[in-house]
Amino acid sequence: MTEKTEWEVVDAPPQDTRQTLQQLLKNMLGPWWRWKIAGLIVAAGAALIFFLTVTAVFVLGVMAIALVSVGVAKVRQWLRTRPGSAVREKR
Repeated sequence: MTEKTEWEVVDAPPQDTRQTLQQLLKNMLGPWWRWKIAGLIVAAGAALIFFLTVTAVFVLGVMAIALVSVGVAKVRQWLRTRPGSAVREKR
């Protein structure tokens, strides 16, 4: 008499396939991933400081031009209103 063996398929217990952020970064960036992220932060900070500096220089230039134009306008107004001035406004 031949015995029949009954097989039962047993799946392995489900594993948590989600990776932590550190594992994901290590897999994507390699063994020195912390240094690479630090370098990226430093480079982004340097770029931000550069663009803020350029913007500040531009704003200061516009303010200087505005102050000079206001000063020139005041001087012209002052020269027009003096009684003995050579420059007179035509009316």
